[in-house]
Amino acid sequence: MFTFILSVFILGILIFCHEAGHFLAARLFGVKVEEFAFGFPPTLWKKKKGETEYKINLIPLGGYVRLLGEEDKVKDPRSYSNLKGRKKIIIITAGVVVNIALAWFLFALGYMFGMPPVALSPESLDGEKTGQIIVVAVEPGSAAEKAGITEGDIINGFKSMEEFAQFTAQHRGQDVTLSIDGATGAHNVTAQLSHDEEAPLGVGLGGAGTKVKLGFFSAFVAATQEICAFTKLIASFLWKIITSLFGPEKVGDSVKDVTGPVGIFTLTGQAVKMGGIFILQWIAILSLNFGLINILPFPALDGGKAIFIMLDGIARRKVIKEEVEGLIHMIGFILLIILILAITYKDIAVLITS
Repeated sequence: MFTFILSVFILGILIFCHEAGHFLAARLFGVKVEEFAFGFPPTLWKKKKGETEYKINLIPLGGYVRLLGEEDKVKDPRSYSNLKGRKKIIIITAGVVVNIALAWFLFALGYMFGMPPVALSPESLDGEKTGQIIVVAVEPGSAAEKAGITEGDIINGFKSMEEFAQFTAQHRGQDVTLSIDGATGAHNVTAQLSHDEEAPLGVGLGGAGTKVKLGFFSAFVAATQEICAFTKLIASFLWKIITSLFGPEKVGDSVKDVTGPVGIFTLTGQAVKMGGIFILQWIAILSLNFGLINILPFPALDGGKAIFIMLDGIARRKVIKEEVEGLIHMIGFILLIILILAITYKDIAVLITS
C-alpha cells in the first residue's frame, strides 16, 4: 500500500511540475488560465481562486492547463490565440523544460550524496567511488537475516560479487561488519558468518555497481552529462521501435521493455527497498522520461502541438482549422490511452507469471 501511495505521489509531483510550467509561462505572457487540473475526469475536488479553477480528478495519469482561446479564437487581449507562434511554443514546451530541469537538479543532488551513474560509466567521472552489490534474496535463518539485512539492501565496499564471495569465504565463522544502504538509510550491521562453503552470509546477489560522490559544481556537470547520455539512449530506443515497423524485427520485441503505471509501481517498490538515494534517482529518471515523451511530435503531446504551431508560422496562416486540429489531437489522445492500457495489460501479465 505504501508503494502505491508513494508512486501516485511521485507521479503527482511530476504532473504538477509539468503543468506548472505551462501555467507559469502562460501567466508570464499575460494569458488567462481558466483551469489547472491534476488527473483526468471525473472531478473529485475543485476550487476557483481568482480567475483560475483548480481541480483534482480521479484518473492520475496526467493533467492539463486550459487557456483562454486555446481551442477557439477569442476576441480578448488575454487570449492564447492572440499570441505569436514563438510565445505559443514557449508555453507549450515549458512543461517539458520544467521536467528536464527537475531531473537535472535531482541527478546533481544524487551525485552530491553519492549514487550509481544511470547512463554514464563510473570511470568517466571523478570523485569518491564506492563499490556496491545488491541483495536480491535473504535465506530464512541465515546470518544475514539475523543481522537485519533485507532484500533490496545495498552492501557497500565491494567492486564485484567475486570480491564479496572471496571476503565471506575468508571470514567463515567470524563476525564481520558491513556497510549497508537500505530502506532505513545508511547504517552498519554486524553479522556472524556461518561455516557454509557456498553462502556464509546467506544472501543472493543481483549485480554490482559503483557509487560516485561528487562536489557541488562537479555534480551539476555530471547531471548535465547524464541528461545528454540518457536522451541519446531514449532516442536510440525510439528509433529502434520506428525501424522495427519497416524491418524484419517484430514491434513487440522492441517495446517489451516499455513499462506503464503497473511497472512504475513495481520499480518504485524496488527503489524503496534499496533506499532514499535510489528513490531520488528513480524520480529523476521518471521526470526526464516524462519530459522527453511529451516533446515527441505526436498529436495530443506537447511536441505534436508545437508542430502545428510551427506549420502555421511557416505558412504565416492557419494551415489546419481549429476544429480539425482539435479532432487530430483527440484521436492522438485516444491512441495514447489505448497504448497505456495495452502496456498495463502486459505489465500485469508479467507480474502474474513472474
